[in-house]
Amino acid sequence: MDFSYDTVLGDTGQLLTKGRQARRQGRGRLAYEWLHRAYELFRQEGNNQGSAYAAIEMAHNVQSFVPQGVTDIFRYRADGCMEAIGLFRESGNESGLAMALRLMSTCLPNADARALLERSLTICRRIGDAAGVARALEALGARMCIEGRQDAGMRHKLEAVVVARASGNEEAIADICVSVAISCDGSASERLAYFEEAHRLFRSRSEWGPLYQSLMLCAGLACDDADFRRKRVYLHEATAVCRKIEDLENDAPSVRLRADHAPTELLEAGGIGASGLAEASLRVDDCFVGKDPDAMIRFVRDLVGKTEDEECENAN
Repeated sequence: MDFSYDTVLGDTGQLLTKGRQARRQGRGRLAYEWLHRAYELFRQEGNNQGSAYAAIEMAHNVQSFVPQGVTDIFRYRADGCMEAIGLFRESGNESGLAMALRLMSTCLPNADARALLERSLTICRRIGDAAGVARALEALGARMCIEGRQDAGMRHKLEAVVVARASGNEEAIADICVSVAISCDGSASERLAYFEEAHRLFRSRSEWGPLYQSLMLCAGLACDDADFRRKRVYLHEATAVCRKIEDLENDAPSVRLRADHAPTELLEAGGIGASGLAEASLRVDDCFVGKDPDAMIRFVRDLVGKTEDEECENAN
């Protein structure tokens, strides 16, 4: 079962779910406006967990839309993650903390990223969060592949696929299948099977953003294989997906985000803003790897130490 904010965060949680859905559809500006409004409302309500989830979603969304005035998307994402980590730790929300640690790892160089991912994996296994286990395994595998440890990386990714399928979380299954296909050193048909599994899920869930990114990746791989017919097929569908996103945006009425809008009124309005697919092919992980601000490194290493201490206390 996929993650939803509605049941745990009330009416404002519905705004957050709408923002998450828009993000997965590739509608970055629309997603930001839903998410930012939810964040503001949670802050007004004094709902720290809601604020933390909204901060995480906005940090994710910078992959598709960079808010006005933001000049350093790396810092923007890292700040959102650090805020969420603090709030989740304060409230004892381990599932949220594990999610925030995984995203924070994309802002760090390999050694520190691995430490956060190991903590995230440990937490998810302890609390029985199968989808979280799958995502942590995939992220660890991706890091290993970046480091040149291809065999170990693929073992982690393949285990992640198995765990994700068992969990029934289609979003995780699709994302991880793309990751496996990227690193797969098997036959072209084996790699294609993973891509096609992901694409079927993206299409059925109307997740046009990751579908577009994956199609463009497939086109590039087809070009590398000198299979130009297949490249044209992927580019043709990618173009159609972009038009689909544009049509969705044109159909969404513009609604100003006024302070007097209640969450239910915003939902009934049907949509906020209008935008195309912004920076859809940007791989944020690639942009963030290797950035190494001293203050952030100290923060993360301190966090890992504290998390290890907490795990020892829980074990006792």
